[in-house]
Amino acid sequence: MAVVDHVVRRVGPVVAVLLLRRGVLLRRLLPHPLAALLRVTGGHTPVVGPPLVVVRVQVHPNNGVGWACTAQDEQADGHSRSCLYERQTLDVFDPANNHWKNADQILAIGDVDGPLDTDNDGAPDVAGYPDLLVKEGDFLWLYYGSKSFYLDASQAPVLVGDGSWSNYDLLAPGDRTGNGRVDLIARHKTGGELRLYQGTGPAGEGLGNGTASAIIGTGWTRAHRPLLTAFPDAGSDGKADIFATGGDDKLYLYSNLSGSGVAVGTSGWLDFQALS
Repeated sequence: MAVVDHVVRRVGPVVAVLLLRRGVLLRRLLPHPLAALLRVTGGHTPVVGPPLVVVRVQVHPNNGVGWACTAQDEQADGHSRSCLYERQTLDVFDPANNHWKNADQILAIGDVDGPLDTDNDGAPDVAGYPDLLVKEGDFLWLYYGSKSFYLDASQAPVLVGDGSWSNYDLLAPGDRTGNGRVDLIARHKTGGELRLYQGTGPAGEGLGNGTASAIIGTGWTRAHRPLLTAFPDAGSDGKADIFATGGDDKLYLYSNLSGSGVAVGTSGWLDFQALS
């Protein structure tokens, strides 16, 4: 299987920065014990006529020291902590609910709806699972995670946005606004605006509503900052941060999503295809 153009996002509260260079995973920065790698892979089946492209979404658990596991008992370097779990493939029961086969970005947004207290006794009755946003052209779909790894096990994906999303790159900053709901950042590819979409409800309310978004940055064009990703907190100040590559071949850290950025990588960053 070949990696289809990028490792998209992460599952977990704070994660490693995962980078691909010409389709090969090269580096990992800021490993976190609770992180897991979300990977999109693809291949084709030998058929008469045009090849049939198969796109898979897989979760690679973290071994606790920042290594994205493929197999149980695997070790990063032969003597670090062993992997407890194998990678898992995410799927849907109903093929009509598979919108990632034509997606241009998949984002592990965090837990939008849970955990749930169904009997109002103050204790969670339904465990929370990380959820996904899938950008399929101009459409933005919310998938709810589940124990079974089937993302339509509890309900079908929810269409949370249906206008001009093909013009945007998506970032997951966690709960940026502090209201207990995960939020979304979108970067206009050519205009360069950074927009914050505040999550307000368990059905993805606010995440795809353009009228409720606020511009929190300008000048973030793909020419100036080709690749970027957000973190709930890459440091220790409790604020979301952004890592971005620069048109000058450097890697920049924007603490608290503000300022002009601090160069934390000096060269070679234009060779990377994705940053997550």
